[in-house]
Parts: sequence; C-alpha cells; structure tokens
Amino acid sequence: MSSLDASQIKVTGEGLTEGTTGKKCEIYFTGAPIGELEKGLTTRVDGPQKSEIIVDFEKENSDGQVEAYYVPIVPGDYKITVRFNGRQVPGSPFKPKVTGQPVSAEKLISKATIHGRASELGKAYSVNEFVVDCSRVKPVIGSLKVHVKGQERSSAQLNLVDNKNGTFRVLYKPTSPGMYEMDIKIADAHIPGSPLKIRVTEFLSC
Repeated sequence: MSSLDASQIKVTGEGLTEGTTGKKCEIYFTGAPIGELEKGLTTRVDGPQKSEIIVDFEKENSDGQVEAYYVPIVPGDYKITVRFNGRQVPGSPFKPKVTGQPVSAEKLISKATIHGRASELGKAYSVNEFVVDCSRVKPVIGSLKVHVKGQERSSAQLNLVDNKNGTFRVLYKPTSPGMYEMDIKIADAHIPGSPLKIRVTEFLSC
C-alpha cells in the first residue's frame, strides 16, 4: 500500500480549464513516482461525450511530470475527476469548457486497420490470432475495446495484448463452431471493418 495520499498529487495543464474539439487537451501529474501513479491514479471525464484520459506512464518529461491528455469530440462543459488511491486530488473535479465544432470519432480512427486470416475464419477449441494496427491513429482518442459474441450457447475466451507500438494482438478461443460477431471500438466508435463476422470451423485447411 502506498504511503502517499491524494493531497500530495498535483495536477496542472490547460486541459483542466479549456480545450478544443479534435485536439489534445494536455494535463500533467506530479507528486509521486511513475510506478505509484500508475497503481493509484484513476481519471474520469464526463460531459456531452465521454472522453478518456491517455496517460504516458512510460516516462517523465524534463520537469519530472507525467504527461497526459484527452481529445474531446463534442463541445460543451466537461468535468474531470482525478483520484489517487481512491481519494480526489486537490482541485478535483476540474471543469473545463470545450469549444469548436463536433468531430466525427469515426473519422479520427479511420486509419486503424485489421490484419490476419483469423479476423474472418477461426478454428474452434483453439486460440486464433489477428492484429489491429492503430499506429496511424493520431491523436489517440481512447483505448481499444474488443467484444465477441457467438450464437446461442457459444462463446469465446478473449485476450487483447498491447504491443506498445500502436498495434494490438487479438486472441480468441471459440467454444464451438459457428458464426461469431466481434466489435472492435475506440471511443465507442467501430474501427473500419468492425463489426467482424467470423466463421469458426472445427478444422482449418492450409
């Protein structure tokens, strides 16, 4: 358990007071080592459209700050809640005002691509794998979310692996043959090609 408490965490940046649709609204965190921040920090952005704060826990900038941002796609009044170890940090909730025209999430993520035979054809009772490439999606407006469903009484174990280079491995293990549907989304918007229609068979030919 961390010996630090929320009162020691400092949050700064223009993104706490204002922002523009479709652009990075920057935020910075200090007051704890990166490892402690990654374990204890939670954020939430509420407003006309839910947004996600993207935090770079890999490194600190030259001022010893951990950099983060969010990309709102709808103008209006937002509320940012920041907690550390379950308690709100000083100044939270922050209430930025976002201006600009509404931006299409689909347009922002239009450069995401899907690669691999297993995105169309899979083998039952086995782990199937394909790749989602989001490396050309800039700025990142949210994390990748994957959901799969099969026909009645069919399901698939699902695992998403972040390769830390903008690409993701999607692994799924169907419990039976049949047709499966897989949603792949960023910021609640389907990436190109989603939802996938995957035919799962008992045997795959080479």
